Amino acid sequence: MKIGADTGIQTQEGTGVTGSVSSPVVRVKGSKLSAQRVGRLIREARMARHMSQEALSADMHMSKNVVANWERGVCRPDFDLIPYLCDLLDISIYDFMGMEKPALEADPHLPQDEENLLEDYRVLDTHHRRLVSDMLHTYAVSYTADYIEGLRNGTVGLYETEMAYAAGMGEGDIMDGENKMQLGFYRNGRVPHNASFIASVTGTSMEPTFYSGDRVFVEKTQAIDVGDIGLFILNGEALIKEYHRDGLYSHNKKAKPKKFHDGDSVYIIGKVIRKVTPEDCFSAEELKDIWKLYREGAICVKASV
Repeated sequence: MKIGADTGIQTQEGTGVTGSVSSPVVRVKGSKLSAQRVGRLIREARMARHMSQEALSADMHMSKNVVANWERGVCRPDFDLIPYLCDLLDISIYDFMGMEKPALEADPHLPQDEENLLEDYRVLDTHHRRLVSDMLHTYAVSYTADYIEGLRNGTVGLYETEMAYAAGMGEGDIMDGENKMQLGFYRNGRVPHNASFIASVTGTSMEPTFYSGDRVFVEKTQAIDVGDIGLFILNGEALIKEYHRDGLYSHNKKAKPKKFHDGDSVYIIGKVIRKVTPEDCFSAEELKDIWKLYREGAICVKASV
């Protein structure tokens, strides 16, 4: 009967030593899989790893005599032992089988772990390939369901203002009356419960607390205490500063405070909670799936400003 039609492996029933630790004689097209050759390969690989027969037999969960019989060419390992044995000896299944490795027709930049899986898969016969495929499909379906449910429950949408709040040494950006918002997604449980939206920082006057390009979680509120960092509109200028009774202060000692004067127009946008960190964010791959879930109405979005 045939085993692995795609590899040309065939068996001859009733030949060789049978049992739980050996396999029938196998002929492989274009290779030699004799017990003597396999025995030499096992012994050379074992010795190259400075491994005793006792250690290898213990790792294989069998007696030392079995490994000794392999190496003397008395019998060969069962096929179901070969992948594990190759892994222990750090040799490829194709080297073990004396076969030329098939050229990959897939992505030439295939990751090594995926290439190893393909190597193992191609050694299997049709029946075992079907078993592996069914098992992988079951795992994939289960993983996908858990992954999607995790994204659904673990994502919160927050609007981000496209207006940068100035922390500059000079004049900040002047409001033009249009504050555009764009939607972003963040990890639920990481996002502060009182966060209303996200704002961007520009300039250097709030260093080292915030740097230009940082984004911050903001609570939309009019309740600002002395010492709080907030978002303000001062005479049409959008600012992120620390609030004091006499003005808005920077954290950079080189920056002058913006003192309040009679006739100033001051609006409190909200209180800065903290900086957005990489741990708050999703990967680009996760965001693709999240946007799909959002379009299906499965993602929660907090109200915008």
